[in-house]
Amino acid sequence: FEEAIRDDLTVGYVTSAAFNALKVPDLLSEPVIKYIGESRTLTFARINDATIAKPSEPTDAQLQAWYDGHKEQFAQPERRRISVLTFSPEDFIDKVELTDDQVKAEYQTRIRDYSTPETRVIAEYTSTDRNAVQTFVDLTQQGIAIDEALKRLPNLTVTERTVKPEEIPNEGYRDLIFSLALGKPDTNPRKLDEASPWVVVVVKSITPGVAQPYEQVAEKVRRDMSMSDARRLYEDESDKFRDAAGGQPLEEIGKQFGFPVIQLPPVDNQARTQRGDQTQLLANNPALQELFTLQAGQMTNLFEGDEVRAMYRLDEIVPPFTQPFADVKARVHDLYMVEQIKNAASKAASDMVAAVKSGRTFEQAAVASKMTALPAVVTSRQGSNQMDAAAIQGAFELKLNDIAVVQGRGGEPWVVRVDKIEPVDTATAAVLRARVAPDVAQSLESDVREVFVRGLQKEVPIKRDEVAIQQYFQSYLSSEAP
Repeated sequence: FEEAIRDDLTVGYVTSAAFNALKVPDLLSEPVIKYIGESRTLTFARINDATIAKPSEPTDAQLQAWYDGHKEQFAQPERRRISVLTFSPEDFIDKVELTDDQVKAEYQTRIRDYSTPETRVIAEYTSTDRNAVQTFVDLTQQGIAIDEALKRLPNLTVTERTVKPEEIPNEGYRDLIFSLALGKPDTNPRKLDEASPWVVVVVKSITPGVAQPYEQVAEKVRRDMSMSDARRLYEDESDKFRDAAGGQPLEEIGKQFGFPVIQLPPVDNQARTQRGDQTQLLANNPALQELFTLQAGQMTNLFEGDEVRAMYRLDEIVPPFTQPFADVKARVHDLYMVEQIKNAASKAASDMVAAVKSGRTFEQAAVASKMTALPAVVTSRQGSNQMDAAAIQGAFELKLNDIAVVQGRGGEPWVVRVDKIEPVDTATAAVLRARVAPDVAQSLESDVREVFVRGLQKEVPIKRDEVAIQQYFQSYLSSEAP
């Protein structure tokens, strides 16, 4: 171990000496600065409600043809029909027997748990000076009245307010307020966050919560009482359930313990049904992976989780298939209409570009295509909240005076013209250099360090001490021996 530490320190000293003097040349950061700092004046036009007329309703033949050309969209993966037998402490609640007198006694013992939250009036004594708040605490601890202590500390601010537990977001402060005795000051000045002043608190009055009538909460009290016994029954049945799981059909095990076998709709390997719904019993469940390795009729091992045990059976393998046209006709109709609208939008944008290239002004072409021409904007690649980020990125792929269609978010076509390209100015370059250079340096150092360490490893070959390795493993084996 000591030798390993020495070797590690030695490598550290050598690499530190090699890289402490490393300075990243401007040549490496300049391309990034120029790329980020370049600004462009761009003129955009976008579609609006008047750009696209509502497509005419398609015929059945058109829908069939569209379906035939897009069948991959209706392909369904292999799914598996699964049955599950599962139980948890919740399943044993009905087996716990409690008398009404026991439930009523529990209600009286824990009546605060079945009451509305209490309300407290508190006084908070605050100052940006911790010493002032601490002096207030010290004075009250010496028996000096709070009002007299305040007279001696004119810089202390007092705020009274009425609070309920849910109104105090800071958990520690909430617990303090609702555990303090009436009229007894807190003795530990604290800051609720970095921007807050120092504070101690005194509870001025307490209004108890209102107890809910027994009749309204009796079932909840009974359930709360039953859970501890239900957990005990759940654990008591665990060994019997494990024994029964050794080969019996799920239905027989279910009858033996009084639990129903649940039959689930076929799901894919993401636990999704053909409708796209995710089955909660199988979502993020390790059993699903095992179920996709089984043959029909086979069962999984027993899965045990946080207060839940379950076994699964693969009932049927549903092979992949393509949904027939008749079953998806309504969906085909909607997809067809969306495609027609997208095509019409793309055509309007392309027609506008062609009109500008043929000699019309940008504004004239926009009017002819029923698109909205926007005022010119000056922006960098980082864009702004007012503009579509994807459209901005597409505009930066063009050359000066180019006009083209670029795709915005969601595939919306935008027409853009590059009016001006300006390189990064000196002031902006200085700001970007301070931000970019450390990242470039870190990346360079990481690459060079890796090459350097690999060179050391190449020059100093690793020798395996097989005897030491075996002794190491044997030490674990011997420690586990009875």
